[in-house]
Amino acid sequence: PQYVERVNVLAQLYWRPVYWYIRLEWKRPHEECKDLTQQFFLQMLERDVFGLADPSKGSFRSFLRAVLKHFLLVTKRDERRLKRGGGKSLLSLTMDDVQEERILPAAKGKTPDETFDLEWARSVMDEAFGRLETESKKEKQQEAYEAFKRYYFAKTPLSYAEVAKQMGISEFTLQNRLYAMRQRLKKIVRELVTDSVGGPEEVENELKTLLLDQG
Repeated sequence: PQYVERVNVLAQLYWRPVYWYIRLEWKRPHEECKDLTQQFFLQMLERDVFGLADPSKGSFRSFLRAVLKHFLLVTKRDERRLKRGGGKSLLSLTMDDVQEERILPAAKGKTPDETFDLEWARSVMDEAFGRLETESKKEKQQEAYEAFKRYYFAKTPLSYAEVAKQMGISEFTLQNRLYAMRQRLKKIVRELVTDSVGGPEEVENELKTLLLDQG
């Protein structure tokens, strides 16, 4: 169903913020926090909680965080709500990049709320970069994406001249390719944010927040 598909999209963007909020707030083992994350999104789906979000009352991100806090309060009162190994498969969360003892470096010294926002920004940008790479391959723009990757993701900063020399192209061509990739990336980020929030004003507010979070 379309609703389940939409929840899956939102869950993929928000599971890391939710997981790390639980991990830092709940202070429980990794596997238990994973189970709680799965249980939280299943309840969101089963109770149609996503449909209750009101853009006029704030961002969807703030709404989700408030629902999460309520979920944890209820779960602490009645830990039988934590259904380990329930076997439900309505959601297709991929949680393979959280390690049992890994503590997010950026989370050190930050509150669960601050970490939630950091992980949200990271999730959106990770998804955007993945889509950019996929679309570049489909549209036979691999060279443009390669230029983008070499310039922006080099372990040590490189100049236009250095990247252009590596790729055997002029600096002018390199700058054109980088511009095209940046524009496409911005469009993808906007699409992702639009899919996860309400009205146009909220989209703009979240984009501003995201850009600030990314420095």
